[in-house]
Amino acid sequence: GDVVDGDGIEINAEKITYKDISKDVSGEQIKTLNACGILDDAEMFNPDENVLLCDYLLWMCRAVDCVKYKNIYDVAEKLVNCGVVTYEELELNPYVNTEKGIKYIVTYLGYGELAKLPDTFKTGFVDEGMISEDLIGYAAIAKGLGIFRGNAFMPQSYIKRNVAAEILYNLISY
Repeated sequence: GDVVDGDGIEINAEKITYKDISKDVSGEQIKTLNACGILDDAEMFNPDENVLLCDYLLWMCRAVDCVKYKNIYDVAEKLVNCGVVTYEELELNPYVNTEKGIKYIVTYLGYGELAKLPDTFKTGFVDEGMISEDLIGYAAIAKGLGIFRGNAFMPQSYIKRNVAAEILYNLISY
């Protein structure tokens, strides 16, 4: 189907193009997210760099809320109040690994308490044994919703910017 904004108006995915994504495997997802106003306007996207927590959370909020928040300060209080992240985590501005990145999305969508149910979930990922025990539910929910796809989760790997774009594209497409 067509990609539409919060008012139901079709978005032109060709509106803005980063100069460094033409050969990236996630190029189409990146272009679409940028056209939707989810990513930040810039000349370069740097798809192979690790994504910073503040960028990831800001993009996530824009994708879920369909609002063009200007920066992380626009959503920080909301994220802390709904239990997605603490102020201390935001101040550190670390990179985001896969299991934490998925936890943030699942919690923001309102499934955090469900994900905490013990001994309830199986993910089907070949590396499920490497996922922190308290985060398996988040991974399973993300897989079930189609937000995270594939057969390997790589829970401790830092999320590259292009992979963050794929996850967020899946989020707005589910």
